[in-house]
Amino acid sequence: MTGGEAEIRVLSPGAFRSRLDGLGEAVVLGVGTCSPDDPARRSYHLAFEAGDQLGSLELVRRDGEWRVGMLFADTEEGWKEQFADPRTELACGNGQPWDF
Repeated sequence: MTGGEAEIRVLSPGAFRSRLDGLGEAVVLGVGTCSPDDPARRSYHLAFEAGDQLGSLELVRRDGEWRVGMLFADTEEGWKEQFADPRTELACGNGQPWDF
């Protein structure tokens, strides 16, 4: 898990669930992809907004199963320490707006 400050922490399943629950209800902003065209090495990033948090949930397919690779979440101000425009640069910088 990391935020705009680029801190990475490995959480236990219970602590990860608490972090997700603490974000509250999320609104999906878009989805982006990272890595090559090989699905076994690609990751998908679901960009979201939840309360005052802006983030991305990285989903990866490993050994035939979908898993959460990493959760990126911070305030928009925190992200601005790393990105000039976090809303367009999150989700590997190629996020496509969520469209229903």
